[in-house]
Amino acid sequence: DNNLAWAKSTQYRKELIYSCSTASLVCGKQETASMVLHELFIEPLDVDAEVKKEAKEIFAMAGVEYKVQNYNSAIRFYENALKADSNYFYANYRIGMCYFKDEKFELAVPYFKKAISIQPDMLNPRLKLVSCYMKIKNWPEAYTSCVNGIIAYPDILFFMQLNEIADKLGKNLNRHWMGRDYLPGILTITEQESVAATSPWSFYRSAKDKIGDYCNDYGVVKKKGDFTEQKYLEVFAWELMLNKTETEEQEFGFARKMQKEGYLDCFAMVSMYHISFSDQYIDFAKKNPDRIRKYIDTYLVK
Repeated sequence: DNNLAWAKSTQYRKELIYSCSTASLVCGKQETASMVLHELFIEPLDVDAEVKKEAKEIFAMAGVEYKVQNYNSAIRFYENALKADSNYFYANYRIGMCYFKDEKFELAVPYFKKAISIQPDMLNPRLKLVSCYMKIKNWPEAYTSCVNGIIAYPDILFFMQLNEIADKLGKNLNRHWMGRDYLPGILTITEQESVAATSPWSFYRSAKDKIGDYCNDYGVVKKKGDFTEQKYLEVFAWELMLNKTETEEQEFGFARKMQKEGYLDCFAMVSMYHISFSDQYIDFAKKNPDRIRKYIDTYLVK
């Protein structure tokens, strides 16, 4: 927290990634770790690389006003930057933030939406859009925007927002997340032995050896085998573990229910999301947005 930019640019980067990955693996509410990993692995490096020089110069002037909380003045500068280049992500986002900080939430909405349309992989505009709808108590729009955010990237902060939104709609959210200490995915968290070596997680752990030759470098199944219909390494890992072992109902009951209902892929990818299989998730979400939405509406929010 103290100096993240410095840590990310030095030899401590590897330790930072390890710590954040492990934290989000064993604790379901590690929002700081989750956001760090999103910034490192998902967000584009320079979202406004193609913005015109004139627009950037005006944006810099706006930043002076924004820093001292002269939001009305900052908005005028940011709007001029948008006149120079309407696809300026941060100019749109900053206008949204000016209105948000001034508690003019309805005015902020279109700017956050525009920012999302320009850079759909950026997390903050989606989170702020949901917050705007929550602030004005438009719970149906808050719900829809939050689910859209989860489909784009199932960050823990979206689930925390969704928990409050569901309550306001007279419903309950249960993500059905569980902690674990080993992943079979492409990004290995640790090479050390762990309790995952014992059943049933030993089968989960062995999945990569069984299906690896059928996957691309990211764990997306590219070659059909006669032992599974699953299209992702992570989902196959769950299928293998559930099929090969007798697991405790209390811990694995929901996973077995989703397997029976045909939604094991959504459980593994959405409820149990982890950065180590982000490429698998991106491919899955791109092909199955409506399926993810139905999974959330039917099984997570009741």
